[in-house]
Order: sequence, then structure tokens, then C-alpha cells
Amino acid sequence: DNVVNNNQQSSGFPSGEGAPEPVDFGSTGRMPGSAGPPAARVLVKQKPQIQPVLVDAAVAVIHSHNTFPEGIRERIYGLLLEEYGLTEEQTQRLAIAATQNLDGKRLCESTLLHIGHREKTRLKQYAADTFKDT
Repeated sequence: DNVVNNNQQSSGFPSGEGAPEPVDFGSTGRMPGSAGPPAARVLVKQKPQIQPVLVDAAVAVIHSHNTFPEGIRERIYGLLLEEYGLTEEQTQRLAIAATQNLDGKRLCESTLLHIGHREKTRLKQYAADTFKDT
């Protein structure tokens, strides 16, 4: 069956007659990353979904640049993006929150001192009236 005819000259290229059809190795019907030994396969990890109310709370924290330290805001942002399966809209809201500050202006120093003094006076009065430590 495997007889080779050496009398014909060959250019090294198939003549087109009796040549096998090309095989498309790109569409094997398997998922990408499923071929090869188990240690070399790409594993698609399903990330847990997070409740929308928790995403809303995280967005509020990340939006509050003056209230929450930068490290906490960055940690929450990173954890949500890496560990949870977020929708595109949730991802966009988080990214916007990281760049926009919704805290507004802080009170001036004199106003803060006045509030502090007023609260100390109120607590001292409460302790005197109720005979309880505050």
C-alpha cells in the first residue's frame, strides 16, 4: 500500500491532486485552555456575586475621600474587583467613586473647636445630672 513512485519529479509542493484537505486545529470544540496536562490547563474561576446593597455601601465609602482613609478605600476597591464577579455597571460606579469625592468641604477650624467645646459641656452636664460617667 505504501508504494512510492520515484520516477516522478516533485517540487516539494503538493500538486493539488489527491492532496488531503487542510485541518483547522483552532476549532476542536473544546474550551480554550482545556488541552494539555491538568497542571497546565487554564482554570476559569467562578467569582461569587455580591449583593447590590453591599456594592452601594462600598461605593459610598469609596466616594467619601475625606471621611475614610485612602488605604481603606483602596483596599475595598481592590477586593471587590479581584474577589467578586461585578457587573460592568458596578465596576464603572466603583471606578468613578475612586476618582470623585462627594464629602464636600470641611468645616473651618474655629467651627470644629466650637462644636467640640459644646459637646464636652453637654457631656459634663449629663454626667452631673445623672451621676454617670460619660
